[in-house]
Amino acid sequence: MTGARGGTAGARSQGPGVGTLAVLLCLTLASTAGAQTRVSLGGAGGARYAAALPPGGVLRIRAAAENGGDTALRSWRGVSALVRQGEKARAIALADSLAPGGRPRRSGDFTRALLDMLAYVRGDGALVVGAGVRELWANLEPGVRVAGLRTPEGTLELSMFAGGRRVKVHLGGSMEVPAAGIVVHSPYDSPVLTATVDGKPAEIVDRRYVVIRSLPADVAFGH
Repeated sequence: MTGARGGTAGARSQGPGVGTLAVLLCLTLASTAGAQTRVSLGGAGGARYAAALPPGGVLRIRAAAENGGDTALRSWRGVSALVRQGEKARAIALADSLAPGGRPRRSGDFTRALLDMLAYVRGDGALVVGAGVRELWANLEPGVRVAGLRTPEGTLELSMFAGGRRVKVHLGGSMEVPAAGIVVHSPYDSPVLTATVDGKPAEIVDRRYVVIRSLPADVAFGH
């Protein structure tokens, strides 16, 4: 991950104070049992999103709604539905309209939408990671970091860093990989040209993602 982190140096220089704000964005959520979920998102905008998560408890991702959700609904539920239907650009545009200045209000629907942007369970049981991650969240320090996120199969650990035309993703945790696998998206919107899993060439599906079958795993995308 060191190389990808180094690639963000230019991005940090884009605006004064961004690096300082980003370092402060990590949010710790503690349950009564002592388990915790930690979410960090790069840049000042990511910090504001992370800060709008609930201040206590363990975060759990959901399985897909049977009806697929209402993409016309101008709310955070619509953001969730759009992410799950592969409409990332529309989901981000809707999120921007709901959070003027990048300052979302804390609510249950917002929390679910942000979790869907990070990871959700598809109808066939596959875990989908990164389908709604903004480029800047991964491109600015400290990147995307998620620890202790609860899934139906156990706990997920995720880190994602981007720099230049490269993206590096690390996945771990105690979860069992579902039979349908873990679908890993790049945060960049441009087509994925190369991909490796644990240093070996991997099949690129729809020029957007790869599917992994075991954990821990290190995924690298080239654009």
